[in-house]
Amino acid sequence: MSTQRKRDLAALTSAVTLAVAVGMLLWPIVSRADTPAAKAGRGFAAVTTPFLEIPGNIIETSEREGLLAGWTAGLARGIGMSIVRPPIGVYELVTAPIAIPENFEPILQPEYPWSYFGLSDDRSVSRADTPGIKAGRGLAAITTPFLEIPGNIVQTSKREGPLAGWTAGLAKGIGMSVVRPPIGVYELVTAPFAAPKNFEPLLQPEYPWSYFGSGDHDVAAPPPHTSPRR
Repeated sequence: MSTQRKRDLAALTSAVTLAVAVGMLLWPIVSRADTPAAKAGRGFAAVTTPFLEIPGNIIETSEREGLLAGWTAGLARGIGMSIVRPPIGVYELVTAPIAIPENFEPILQPEYPWSYFGLSDDRSVSRADTPGIKAGRGLAAITTPFLEIPGNIVQTSKREGPLAGWTAGLAKGIGMSVVRPPIGVYELVTAPFAAPKNFEPLLQPEYPWSYFGSGDHDVAAPPPHTSPRR
């Protein structure tokens, strides 16, 4: 690869990372209620993260019908939805200023590709962690570790300001993007075994996109040192 091509690739990577980080910093504004901005945000999410449909449908179907169904019917549905979602996203981006459907309502359910994972701020350890959830976490860690970079930039910026976000947050994100895939391989390989106890996650946040909230209601990751309400 020529030096010019390497520079072009580095510039493209930097631009994509910047776009994702800026988009996620604005997420609290665009995801609270159905508006033109919320519709555009949904479209952006659908275009950029359709691959999350695959682990999402595997996990959802596994929880509802068991592992065999998850890795067959769930996998098939995930592949199908990963093809369907991007064109819908393009449509929502292009028609964002127009209230079609009525009140800017979403065309697809779940509204965002990561909504399958049931993220919430009051999660103590897990919903009911199972081998299917552990396998899904592993697959997510292997396929989406790059989300650690904008995720840590966003999280650190919210907590300590933009300067810290683009320095300490960037450094942490790069480190976590290296750490997460091997953990994902371990979780996939050992999915049938309750190690750690109760199939608990090894890393926090549990998924690479957890920094951004569910996209439906919650936006920020839970603050440290808090206990779930009883």
